[in-house]
Order: sequence, then structure tokens, then C-alpha cells
Amino acid sequence: MSELPAYRLERTFDAPRELVWKTWTDPALLPRWYGPRDANWSTVPSPMMAKWPLVLLTSATFGEVGVKTKMTLNWTPHEASEAKTACFANAIDSLNKGWAAGMELLDALLAELRV
Repeated sequence: MSELPAYRLERTFDAPRELVWKTWTDPALLPRWYGPRDANWSTVPSPMMAKWPLVLLTSATFGEVGVKTKMTLNWTPHEASEAKTACFANAIDSLNKGWAAGMELLDALLAELRV
């Protein structure tokens, strides 16, 4: 594969950019919406997909849209074998489902923090 497959997620939050950024960077807030909520954030193979890439290059940008924040997330396999890259490419269409759950938790957390 010459070009890596990429997943892109765009979402607008009803919160200022500084607050959205805080939920992505504060160690006390991040586990409330992202990931397995385990204290040990070690890199482990996926228990559900044996060929899932071990590391994904993630970039997220946060732009101001009035008083709201537009987040753009990009995901690509990093240093993955051809089989793992293909596994990621085949899963792209289903990634929105997993991210949707996290985004709902993030929306609720932002609403709580805005009070």
C-alpha cells in the first residue's frame, strides 16, 4: 500500500475551544470520555481484532466557530504491517459507531463543565 488509509471525524461542540481542549488534555477528564477508562494506559493488541494496528497516528485540531468548537480528528496506522493496514482500511466505515459513543460522553462532560 503506497498511501495509508485515513479515518476522519469532524464534530462541532457547543463549548469554547479552551474547554474542549481541556477535556482532551486533562488527565482527570480524559478517562471520563475516551478509551477503556483503565488506569494503566499501556499499548496492547486489540482483543477483538488480531490484525488491528498497535499504534495509530492521531491528530486533532480545534477551531473556533463563534462560541462553539469544531474538532477535526484524523487517524492513520503508524508503522503497521500491510495486513494491519488493510485491517484498518476495512474497518474505516464502522469507526464512526465507536467514536459516536465517546463523542456522546464528551458532549455530556462538556455540558457538565459549562455549568
